[in-house]
Amino acid sequence: MSKQFEHIQQIRKEKYWLDDSSRRGEQNPLLKDLQQSINKLSRDLYRKDSHFLLELIQNAEDNNYECDNPDLSFTLVKEDPTNSNASGGALVISNNETGFSESNMEAMCSIGSSFKDKLKGYIGEKGIGFKSVFKVTKSPYIYSNGYQVLFQDEINEIGLGYIVPEWVENVPKVATIDHTTIILPLNNGKVGFSEVSRMMKEFTPETILFLSKIRQLRFFVEGEYDISISKSVEKEHVVNLTISTTVDEQTSVIHKEHLLYTKNILRPADLLVEGREEVLDRDVTISFPIGNTANDGAIYAYLPVLEHTGMPFILNADFLVPGSRDSIKEDEPWNTWLLNQIPDLFVEAFVTLSKGSKHRYELFQHIPIEANIKTSFLEPVAKQITEMLSRQAIVPTEPRGKLAFPKESKSSREFRKITNGQKLPGALKDRLIAEELQNTVRSEVLQAIGINTITSNDIKTYIGDIEWISSIGFEGLITLYQFLVSRKKQYEEFDLRQYKIVPIKEKKKNRYSCYTDQPIYFEATKSDRDVLSEKPDCIKAPIRFLDNRFYDLLIEKKDIQEWMTVTLCVFPFSIGEYAVAVSEWFKANHKDLDDEQFVDVSNYILDHVAKDIDLADFPVLLSTGKRILISIGKKTHSTLVTPAGLDPETGWKAIFITEADSQHLQVLSDLYLRDDSKTPRIIELTRATKYPPLTRKFLNPMHYGWNGWIESEEYSDEEKRLLAEAQSRSATSRLYEIYVSKVIKPSSLIDSISKETALALLNWLNGRYRTANQPSIHSELSNEIGWYNYSQYTRSAESGMFTFLRKEAWLPTTKGLQRPSHVFVRKQGVYEVLGDAVPYLEKEINLYVFEFLGIRDELTSKEIISYLLDLSRSGQGSIDLASRVYKALSILEIDNDAKDQLLSANCIAVEENDGAKWVSVGLCIWTDSRSLFADQFYYLSRLYPGLRDFFVDKLGVALDVEDEHFCALWQDLQINDDLETEYIESKLSMLYNKLMSRFDAPSSGHSDWWQSFLTEAKLWSIRKRFVTSTSIYIPDDGNLKDIFGEEWVDYLWYPKGSSHSQWRSLHSAFKVRSLKDSVSITLKDVEDSVNVNPAGYLTRTAKTLILVWLREKHSERFQIMLDNGLLSDFVRTAEYRSDKLIISYELDGRVVEASSDAFMDISNGRAYYIATACKPAIAAEICRALSDNEHDEDLESWIKGVLGSTEADLQAELKQKNWEIAEEILQLFGEEQDSIDSTDENSSEDTKGDALDDDSDIDELGDDLNTNGGIDPDEKGKRTDGKGRSDGYGSESHKRGKSRKRPSEPDADDADEVGDDVDDDDSEESIEDAFGKALNSDDKPKQDDGDYEDSGKTHNPDSRYDEEFNKAADRNKRSRKQTERFRILRRRILDGPDSQVREMLYRWYSGKCQICGSTFYQSNGKPFFVSHCLVLRKVSDAADTVGNAVCLCANHFAQMLHGRVKSPDVLEQLGSIDPTCESFALNLTFDGVPHTIRYNQKHAIALKAFYESLKEDSEEL
Repeated sequence: MSKQFEHIQQIRKEKYWLDDSSRRGEQNPLLKDLQQSINKLSRDLYRKDSHFLLELIQNAEDNNYECDNPDLSFTLVKEDPTNSNASGGALVISNNETGFSESNMEAMCSIGSSFKDKLKGYIGEKGIGFKSVFKVTKSPYIYSNGYQVLFQDEINEIGLGYIVPEWVENVPKVATIDHTTIILPLNNGKVGFSEVSRMMKEFTPETILFLSKIRQLRFFVEGEYDISISKSVEKEHVVNLTISTTVDEQTSVIHKEHLLYTKNILRPADLLVEGREEVLDRDVTISFPIGNTANDGAIYAYLPVLEHTGMPFILNADFLVPGSRDSIKEDEPWNTWLLNQIPDLFVEAFVTLSKGSKHRYELFQHIPIEANIKTSFLEPVAKQITEMLSRQAIVPTEPRGKLAFPKESKSSREFRKITNGQKLPGALKDRLIAEELQNTVRSEVLQAIGINTITSNDIKTYIGDIEWISSIGFEGLITLYQFLVSRKKQYEEFDLRQYKIVPIKEKKKNRYSCYTDQPIYFEATKSDRDVLSEKPDCIKAPIRFLDNRFYDLLIEKKDIQEWMTVTLCVFPFSIGEYAVAVSEWFKANHKDLDDEQFVDVSNYILDHVAKDIDLADFPVLLSTGKRILISIGKKTHSTLVTPAGLDPETGWKAIFITEADSQHLQVLSDLYLRDDSKTPRIIELTRATKYPPLTRKFLNPMHYGWNGWIESEEYSDEEKRLLAEAQSRSATSRLYEIYVSKVIKPSSLIDSISKETALALLNWLNGRYRTANQPSIHSELSNEIGWYNYSQYTRSAESGMFTFLRKEAWLPTTKGLQRPSHVFVRKQGVYEVLGDAVPYLEKEINLYVFEFLGIRDELTSKEIISYLLDLSRSGQGSIDLASRVYKALSILEIDNDAKDQLLSANCIAVEENDGAKWVSVGLCIWTDSRSLFADQFYYLSRLYPGLRDFFVDKLGVALDVEDEHFCALWQDLQINDDLETEYIESKLSMLYNKLMSRFDAPSSGHSDWWQSFLTEAKLWSIRKRFVTSTSIYIPDDGNLKDIFGEEWVDYLWYPKGSSHSQWRSLHSAFKVRSLKDSVSITLKDVEDSVNVNPAGYLTRTAKTLILVWLREKHSERFQIMLDNGLLSDFVRTAEYRSDKLIISYELDGRVVEASSDAFMDISNGRAYYIATACKPAIAAEICRALSDNEHDEDLESWIKGVLGSTEADLQAELKQKNWEIAEEILQLFGEEQDSIDSTDENSSEDTKGDALDDDSDIDELGDDLNTNGGIDPDEKGKRTDGKGRSDGYGSESHKRGKSRKRPSEPDADDADEVGDDVDDDDSEESIEDAFGKALNSDDKPKQDDGDYEDSGKTHNPDSRYDEEFNKAADRNKRSRKQTERFRILRRRILDGPDSQVREMLYRWYSGKCQICGSTFYQSNGKPFFVSHCLVLRKVSDAADTVGNAVCLCANHFAQMLHGRVKSPDVLEQLGSIDPTCESFALNLTFDGVPHTIRYNQKHAIALKAFYESLKEDSEEL
């Protein structure tokens, strides 16, 4: 037997414990582990089936060869040479290597052993990768160097496969003796013939590029194809591949050329990778496929690893790859090192291979574009390559082929045509890329490395090169023009007309010029030249024409000619175009001309220039001798007007007579009037107006003080009203930008005006406002008030000019100058009725002015009434004129609206001295009753005989005097500003008495006119003026009247000898408000109050008598007060005597502070009074509190009588009145009895509520906190309803007439009392200690036992329920009444907290916690919160301030009070508060968890002030 056979037998016996008969001897102890390793290896090593071919190629590359042309072939046959069972063909692999050695075979029989040294650069390890063949076969055969063995995937006797060799006796013919042959029967049932064929066809030919040994690969599939790949190396860096493919006996051969560049790179010393420790360097190779610009790139690790990378080249390096070989390990430092070498390698290869290579232009196509990269980890590589190339001189340029840096290079296919191989512009030499490079390489590649296309700015640089322009000749110039025409949108007119690219002829030679040097024209005829010779000598405007030869080339190129006209300003010559050129010259040189020449040039230009030409920059001469451009004049605030001498009598100059009137005008020179035929043209061109606007004056009212404008005579009443609106609506930061724009009336109209001035004014109005397109006459003649608040807002008010035109007598008529609204258009119908009694218009007026002035042209009832009312308002007219008007109205229909107009105005003319005055219908009587009423009324029968039906039937004039006339007289008094005070009050005394019966009568019986009178009539104030009934007060409280004074409050006037009590019916009729009822009163400050015990005034018997009286006299009100808890609060109210009481009184938003003798704070259970207070003052306060802020004299009188009463007084009153104390009153005292008795006898402390003394009271506190924790935002601490409560105040217990808490419980408003109990320790602590203690709790160790001993579950729920039910029932039977459970406690407690603190917190935070921002809403609709003092109030009276308080939810209040609170640096935080910051955060922890108390700016300032003031006091002590 051969040594190879013996070697195989030795392996089987020693390694796998198999005897000669292939039966297992003793049990191999490693058998199970071997089988598991083999199973895992074959299952997980590769994810793609195709890789077994690559592993076989890898093994072949690892082999040793003695021949010069190593080859490897794969032959797929349909008949299995080994005749294996269930085989569907076989794959035969042949390799002309030296053959297997013993170590090779031993490696094949192992799992993890390696027999190749990676230091030498092998691409795989034979023996491991070979196992992948089991994906296609169950029994691979190997014939090599005398070995003829097979490996099975499973040997039943030992349960082990893949690595156990079996000797094969017969050698198939396909196995050659001098080669290594591997046969893979396709018998595993998973991969068949067609699948292996597909894998072979998809094989990448480029694999052979990076195989250092293999020179030829062959893939043969029986009946399908035969592919052979061979490679040869011509010279350095150039590799040729030949791929021969035979299909159906047809053979095709493909040749591919690659540029290969390899670089050896030393491994960094600190880069240590397992398996590569001994590797000192690596080769990295890059391949550029030549002629295949569509190459999508690939990465090889000697064999293909990653395809379609997006980089247009192939890269090979010793990358670490996963077992699947379908990617590289991106996070491996080894691979990162290799990837980092690629940019340097690429640039080095690019520069090296470009030199002298015929492929140097094609190499540009292999530059990677970052946007095209398909694998993210390669994007930085592509970016770095392009950045590095951009810094290399690699771009061949023209004309000398010099290499330039990409960023200095330019590319353009179109501009290249202009040069046409000729001279380049100086700025483009050695910068324009070679034409072959331009045609070969994609533009995106050029852009990627920084090569820029020629821009419009470059073009402007090139065409500024006169030497180059001159060198390209006329043909080249036309090509340049065509290039510019194709891109005309890129070049605006002002860009190109300054460049000298237009050839002109000058003195028999050509030169290049441009429009900015002089106008240029295409050509001129003889007649054109004749016209040019007629221009004024003073015109020196230059003119040039195109070179004739160049023009001949342009004759047929109309598009270029049009472009030259638009862009280069080269025009076909005409005298009109020349006139435009002269205008440009004129604009630049008019200062060199005298006034006469100036006008001559102007006329020449205007004679010849086309009317559609825009001469916006045309110079004009002003009357002052100043010269301006029209465009500049339009940008000023001045108006250009016609020459003053154009129409001296009726023109604008007749109105704007002074320099002040015309300061806003620019007047054309009278020199333009020398030639009447040319004057209209200059006026048309300049658009000078004959009808300039009036000047305006701009005022800033706020610059003279915040309200300084109020007393200023500069503004009308309407303007002051609008200024007040502007001040209220303007943004605060822009108040000083409020403005008034006032129209200034011309001086000619200030005094009496002549008819000539009036005609000029009429002419001005007709001209300025002649069409709808003209300025609005209303807006131009109105003053404007404006302000800003995000945008601009304006309001209009009549100006003095507006009023003058409409209401003054200035309009020329048949009766001289008249007020426009008194003027009629003379029409037949009008004249027939009014005859010559009225003035008629003399001149025609356009429609807009006609309507504005209110001139009359019809005699409809509406028009006549309007005229009549206008006469009335102006106080003009006569009895004769009025009679004519009344007669006209008597025969016309008058609708209700017109009649209402008459009745609401003074529409009746009556005699007065030698003229007439106008009065209202209500003051007129038809029957002459002067004998009875003297001159109280006006009697019409004697003035207008024959018009009874008109006055009585149509206008409703009364036949005789009635109450309605007295009301009319009242209203006439209030609208007549000329009456003496004595006269008004004498009339009102009479009217008060005359109308008393009306005031006393029930309102349901009054007629509509009476109701209308009560609505419209005003009342006389003691301030001697009429005001509305809602603005006046009944002076029913002398003290309040003195407090508010008479300076700004209107009190009702009464006839001499009477008082307010006599006129209650008048008060009721007009709904006049009581001063006493209208004032809102709030306790502002109390000085040194002391509880009075026993009570001196509000004794228990006094309270009882007051309650009994209320129930007897006002049972309904008593029940309401009982339900809402007011009576309960009253019963518990205690007396406090104070040194001083400061009260805040508010009336209609005005607040006055004053001292008072008494104040009833019923909601807080306190009745204050000073030592010198008398019973009436105390009684008035109690009455106010119990009467809903409405004055009740009866109640006040009763209270005054029972104050300080005793038990005997109580019994006497009850007996005398036959009254009884009702049960609900007894219940009120029953629940409060102990507290009252204690207060009367023993206590001198606050009875409102205590702080909690132990944890047992926490549940009681919780009930109260949930009852009324919020503040009604409408209350704001004011006693506006007399009780300090809002609707729905009480809980259900209030509705049953019971008290809502026991005396020892704090209510929600006292929540900040918790923790302020006064104990026996009266020692004082410093402010620092107080703050430190407040925010740093004294913590004991946590008592947390982990799991509960009792899980809370029961095994017998029914039994448990019965037991608990019996306990509850027994406890219920033994329960005491509620009243029996109260106990009297004697305690020292602090004064109650300041309610203003809680109110301010609500205003700032809306009841939301300063820590978490949350709250909840109670059943009464109010948000719950607790006002908590950081420093306890017992430390200092000053602690009861908003700066020391915080707004907290129930949760954080409990944590602050009982939790583990820490803020070690609290004093430093307080000292760091910056008042200028809009917020402040106080940091602390609850049980170690960080929290923040957030303060707004005002609150933070208050906190800082509180801390620093107490700290200062503490330091002084």
